[in-house]
Amino acid sequence: MGVIEKLKDWWRQWRKGPDDPILPPPVSLGPVPTLEVFSQAGHGKSSYLWSLLYMLRKMSLVWPDYLCTPQDESTKEALKGIHESVHGALLPAPGPTANKHRYELGLQSMERWGDRKLIVWDWPDPVFAASLDGNRSERTNWLAPALWLVSLQDLGEARAEILDMLFDDLMRTRTLQGFAAYTRPFRLVVVLTKADAIPNLPPSLRQYLKDDPLRDAVRSEVSLLSPPPPFPSEPLRLKEESLRNYLGRLALVHQEIHHWLETTLVGHMLIRRAAAYHVDLRFSIVSATGSGLVDGQSLQLPWTPRRVLDPLFWALELDSVAAR
Repeated sequence: MGVIEKLKDWWRQWRKGPDDPILPPPVSLGPVPTLEVFSQAGHGKSSYLWSLLYMLRKMSLVWPDYLCTPQDESTKEALKGIHESVHGALLPAPGPTANKHRYELGLQSMERWGDRKLIVWDWPDPVFAASLDGNRSERTNWLAPALWLVSLQDLGEARAEILDMLFDDLMRTRTLQGFAAYTRPFRLVVVLTKADAIPNLPPSLRQYLKDDPLRDAVRSEVSLLSPPPPFPSEPLRLKEESLRNYLGRLALVHQEIHHWLETTLVGHMLIRRAAAYHVDLRFSIVSATGSGLVDGQSLQLPWTPRRVLDPLFWALELDSVAAR
């Protein structure tokens, strides 16, 4: 075969692709980290993951070289459905078994963290819904950074007072899977979900939740079907210095949440128990939807995710520190 024929054959194969005529092959990004997410039923796990995946696609607005690409067909189809549901102000179907998805994404050219492959499961919880998860707990990556989603208002006053015991359930499950607290420390981000509905959230934290520059960047996005704004604002760019400032504010918010929780008995006990288990603990607040419900499956207002990337940023930071 001559050079020209080889080039033509290469061009035909490139246009066709091995399996899909449009979707590029999965990006090779080295080791595959898993983001473990624990949550009791009704605490907003599916809604949080929807808002996280939605915002991850939008991060090209602030990282110009960044790409977020699905790594398999099921993830690609799920992202399409999430995008349409978010724009339609629709919620995930209720119930711990209604949403069973494994999402695998390639995150390329992130400022500070580079290229990562991300796997996250929306599955019945291996700790708080163990009877529904099948063998999911055996596939839990207990060495990965983890998020524990906690909706204080959905716990109710009585169960909120035993939050430290629920934390013990989480640590006991990890230990039973062969991961001793002392030899393999746990990296955990406690995420207070539906934070806009927490009645006694300190004013400074409520303001932090409201003033989300990443959400503002998404709101200023120019649509293909709408005219550009007459007075466009300067686009947000999370380069090295601005991202460092963002993470510095994130650390201060962690401390504010820590101090606020310590003023309560259960918060104090939770923090003491985490120290006893040698857990590398962080706190974060999020609002996946930003508004209340009209009925069981739709929102009063369009989705307005606030600070939903903060827990992932913490996970990336904790993972980077452990790799050093």
